Amino acid sequence: MVAGAAAWWAIQRHAGTGQATPQTNATSRGGLRVLLTPSSGNIRVGQSLAITSYVGDAGGQLGNGQCVMTWKDLVGRRVVHSDTTDCDATLRLTSVRPEGMHRITASVEGIGGAQGTGSRTVEVTVKP
Repeated sequence: MVAGAAAWWAIQRHAGTGQATPQTNATSRGGLRVLLTPSSGNIRVGQSLAITSYVGDAGGQLGNGQCVMTWKDLVGRRVVHSDTTDCDATLRLTSVRPEGMHRITASVEGIGGAQGTGSRTVEVTVKP
């Protein structure tokens, strides 16, 4: 219930603002729900980008020590950035390159008592 409410709130917060709509994963086969919210869906080459995340299970939001997030930024088939963070991290990309469609995926694996997996992808257009 808490995860659903957080997802609804995030979507409503961005509706009609011109900002990117978050991508939600309401029902994950691996048991973890992932919400990613980019600071923008369209940026220019060289600008920065932040993607906030929410990870939850049936019991609610997971804390920092309860999962590991593996991030990949793909343009075409090429990985242009990768990182590993704790749960509910904000991925910060500075001077984003190259131009094109960036598909940024967060794959999540539960640790420290939290069981399950999940993943989500957001797309951000980078213009010249």
